[in-house]
Amino acid sequence: MDKTMDIQTMRNRINSCYMDQPFVFVSYSKADAKRVYPFVLKLQEMRCNLWIDKELNKLVGKNWQMGAVQAMLSENCKAILFMISEDSLKSAPVLAELTLSRRFIKVLRKHGADGIRIIPVNADAKWSQSKVGLATWITNDVSSDAAPVTEDDLACMDIGGLLDKYILPDSINRIEEKGEIAHIIFEDILKPLGGGKMTVAGIEDIETIRNNIDGSCFCLTDEQMLGSASVITAVSSEVSENPQSTSVRRHVYPNGDIYEGEMKDGLREGRGRLVYKNGAVYEGEFRNDMCHGRGVYRSPKGLKYEGDFVNGEREGTGKYTYLNGDVYEGGIKSGKRHGQGRFYFKTGEVKECEWCDNVPVQKI
Repeated sequence: MDKTMDIQTMRNRINSCYMDQPFVFVSYSKADAKRVYPFVLKLQEMRCNLWIDKELNKLVGKNWQMGAVQAMLSENCKAILFMISEDSLKSAPVLAELTLSRRFIKVLRKHGADGIRIIPVNADAKWSQSKVGLATWITNDVSSDAAPVTEDDLACMDIGGLLDKYILPDSINRIEEKGEIAHIIFEDILKPLGGGKMTVAGIEDIETIRNNIDGSCFCLTDEQMLGSASVITAVSSEVSENPQSTSVRRHVYPNGDIYEGEMKDGLREGRGRLVYKNGAVYEGEFRNDMCHGRGVYRSPKGLKYEGDFVNGEREGTGKYTYLNGDVYEGGIKSGKRHGQGRFYFKTGEVKECEWCDNVPVQKI
């Protein structure tokens, strides 16, 4: 990994998560990005499918709720990598993520009574467990921070109503200082995992961490790896000497979209991968700068479409895999079920009929 890369470059090189496959959720503080992003890229080079908040503009309100919570609600979320540091221990979004993974009833229904497995990783450049125990470090150093929490912190912790007991107005239980967040994380999250006696792998010990991750999460294919560091390093961002020739390039658009793949005359042409600013991903064929031919589209919420595209529209024959497990295969027009097709319900029921704008109109 090139240690000279800046944070934004590393962030751009991180793959979006394929939520229709097993993945690991990364819970961290953005203050630790210089250490966490290279670690994430190394795991992705090993074909590990990771969810990280690179698509979110901020970690509070609707963006956080729709992103992080949606990821934890997925049955494909196999574990949470808790990147422990002084900053993450005092982070309201991290506290919210960890608490939701252990208490949120919708998560428990998907993952069992213990919630999602938490894998702790030491991401702090200063703390060494061999010199200072986890409990001592948090109690004596991290929990002593008297910096006040912000309104954004409180709003983040209040998502889902899970942390009411900590933020009741005029209550002695109200969180007022950053150090109190660290105290709660230690008492409610780390103690049940082993507390001060727990051994925490260092961020540099990539093999130990890899061995603790469910093997099914190492599932990225060659095509999905197109956006990862191992492939992007071979992608040229230079302008071709012959502007009319087809070349493989990486282009970041002013609106935040990122394209990696073949281009001709400055337009997307051939095969490539387009990551939209909102987190959606298209991989497949392009013509005249538009999605055209065969491709795969994944929405930010996990909807997957595999099939034909015509001038940027999902049109022709394709397959939809919905977030609830239902599957449709058949005709598509303007992104909707149209023509002959078959709908496979997750219950096992199959509906085969004629469709018009997503509505069944006639049995076949």
